[in-house]
Amino acid sequence: MSYKEISRSDKENVELSCVPFCIERREIINPDPIHIHSFHQLTIITRGSAILEVNNFSCRVSARNVFVIGSYAPHCLKEPENLEIIHILFQLEDLMKYTQSLHNSEGFRSLFMFQVSTFLNNRPSNILRLGYHNIQKVMQLADELIQEANDAEPGKEIVIQSYFMILVTYLSRYFDLEDELERDTYEFYCLIEHIKKNLTENYSLQELTKLTTLSEKQIRKYFTQKYHCSPIQYLNHLRLERAKYYLITTDQNISEIAAACGFDDSNYFSRKFKQEYGVSPREFKRHM
Repeated sequence: MSYKEISRSDKENVELSCVPFCIERREIINPDPIHIHSFHQLTIITRGSAILEVNNFSCRVSARNVFVIGSYAPHCLKEPENLEIIHILFQLEDLMKYTQSLHNSEGFRSLFMFQVSTFLNNRPSNILRLGYHNIQKVMQLADELIQEANDAEPGKEIVIQSYFMILVTYLSRYFDLEDELERDTYEFYCLIEHIKKNLTENYSLQELTKLTTLSEKQIRKYFTQKYHCSPIQYLNHLRLERAKYYLITTDQNISEIAAACGFDDSNYFSRKFKQEYGVSPREFKRHM
């Protein structure tokens, strides 16, 4: 079967000799025809979902998935739904020149040297699903690449290549976390850090799953094992601890402190505070 071939010259948007030679952000509205190309393609899905077809297999990919399409691998994205992607195009032989210390990395080999076709537990083993904080880091690097590609500053090829090597290393290291359990543990602690820094956000268990690769069941399990409580109980505990600090260190009234700690209802806040510490917020402040 013959496929449409996309040439490097059709895509090149970095004028100088550089690895990579093209960085682009695209919104995909219509499905791609199956096509091939002589270069490798790193794809970061930043929004939405689609069906990825490559090497005679297909699976649904969505926001926070990252994968590499190898040279001359027939592929396409079908059934796009609100899909936005970042493509970073490069020649594998050029990348290999600058990544010698990664050549023994399982993550590097799986992502950049193997085709998307190897399965583990009925899932493609070399399609990454990044956590919320990881995709933010990856998108930050990708945005820097896009900005440099669009600018005409001297030395842009040096900056582009440097950011790309950081991105390749970051993705390889993420994949290299020893096993799925270690990745899940890492994801859980990233989730905890996010909660601590954003206590006023309204969280539900379903909302928490949007911040991580963990399922609702996994999140409940980790909270029970680590903190012996539910995610919402843990969140309320953190909010109440912050409220204690504000009661001691500020002159804010009870309603202001409740709002600053993520409680929409000051009466509910007062009840929870008394349940936790045995006194009301007003009594606690009076004795400070």
